[in-house]
Amino acid sequence: MDKITKEYIELHAPDQPSISNGSKLSSKGSFLKHSKISDDSLYFAECSGSGKNNYKVSADFITENLPIFRCNCPSRKLPCKHSIGLLFEILNGKTFKVEEIPEDILEKRNKSVAREEKAKIKKEASPNDAPKKVNKSARLKKIKQQLEGLETAEKIVVQILEKGLGTIEGESISVYQNLAKELGNYYLIGPQNYVYENIDEIENIKMASKEGLSVNYSSALKVLVKLNSIIKKSREYLTKRLEDGDLSDDDNELFEQLGGVWKLDDLKGIGLYKENPEIIQLSFIIIISNASKQYIDIGFWIDIATGKLNSTYNYRPFKAVKHIKQDDSIFDVIIPKTMVYYPGTINQRIRWDEFKIRDISKSDFKKIRDFGEDIKTIVKASKDYLKNTLSQNYMPVIVSYKKIMKASDYSILLEDLSGDKIKLSTIKGFASNLNSILNLPSKKMYESQVMFGLIFYDEEDKTFKLHPFSIICEDNIIRLLY
Repeated sequence: MDKITKEYIELHAPDQPSISNGSKLSSKGSFLKHSKISDDSLYFAECSGSGKNNYKVSADFITENLPIFRCNCPSRKLPCKHSIGLLFEILNGKTFKVEEIPEDILEKRNKSVAREEKAKIKKEASPNDAPKKVNKSARLKKIKQQLEGLETAEKIVVQILEKGLGTIEGESISVYQNLAKELGNYYLIGPQNYVYENIDEIENIKMASKEGLSVNYSSALKVLVKLNSIIKKSREYLTKRLEDGDLSDDDNELFEQLGGVWKLDDLKGIGLYKENPEIIQLSFIIIISNASKQYIDIGFWIDIATGKLNSTYNYRPFKAVKHIKQDDSIFDVIIPKTMVYYPGTINQRIRWDEFKIRDISKSDFKKIRDFGEDIKTIVKASKDYLKNTLSQNYMPVIVSYKKIMKASDYSILLEDLSGDKIKLSTIKGFASNLNSILNLPSKKMYESQVMFGLIFYDEEDKTFKLHPFSIICEDNIIRLLY
């Protein structure tokens, strides 16, 4: 079992209330009869609750770094607040008496071992490199439906372009919203989100016009260009798959863009994984997408062995926000047993299940700082990446800088060791953290440091800018947001 830390608890808790309530149970002495077995792989206790009898709660670490929580309380959360409270008891150094494993838990362990053995035998009989069985008729039907849906999506684009963004009224927007809903019936979640995003931009244009403000059509047009591009590329991609008769999984980014959902085993099956990497979160943000009606938790990570920058995404639809755990900032080194990558080249999405954690050391900070690049290098790389219409509107980068300075127009500039400069600014839809730049805890941070941020192209100014997120010092990472 790994050492229990506060972050370890946060990573395994289902939500923030469970963390708060579990901590309160521990601090007010609700736990009784603290016990563990001799190899420290099982901790169990009783916890007083609102009922007449105490709840029996345990944390089983028989599978390293993948704890099994058990409690006989009626909560549907897993782990419940009592299980989280038990972890706080371990964290707070409470004394656990060594005892024999309870019979009921031993029986459950034996069943779990039997299931794992059965799964192992099944896996050996069908190894990862064996061809995955594909339901060709189902996939064929889905592709044909997607192609039909792309016709609907194209109709939306044509209608908007013919009428003009500035002439669209409320009634027309309702029509487009209904057409967008239809795309969900064609398994086209990606194009559907682009349509909703465009409708959101159109409503912003109407609002600005109504209030007598200057109207900017560039954002809406950019979304339309992306939507049009994904329609064309998707049609070519799907038509080719039909013609070739190849319905197996592949690593084409369009699969997810079309609304496909990857399973971890599927990604491993096509070779998109890495065993036991050591990764550190450089920043964490939450953005609100009114277009797709969801919160998106984004973590930015670096592989400290290679310097590769990747992201984690956690989608929480407004309607289901109470049932999906919010991600959070993480300050330890995470070591996934197997980390999978989503298809792509730069800033790939990553996921994992089982993992270990360790404290960040000074040598880790040095490794990250050594990956810092100059402004010319990151601008050149971003040009190649951002010109792809299906790419994100930004690219994560690490920049070594000479100093942070104010320009004559009061804008904030970052100057690298070669004397090149880039303006610090905010990406539309992201929270601004420029005030944090002006109030850093030490003057040393304004010179000879390394910054993590997102480089993007400002359509209005026609220049590349950098949205700052964190400063990597010799012994710490200063987060400018969250």
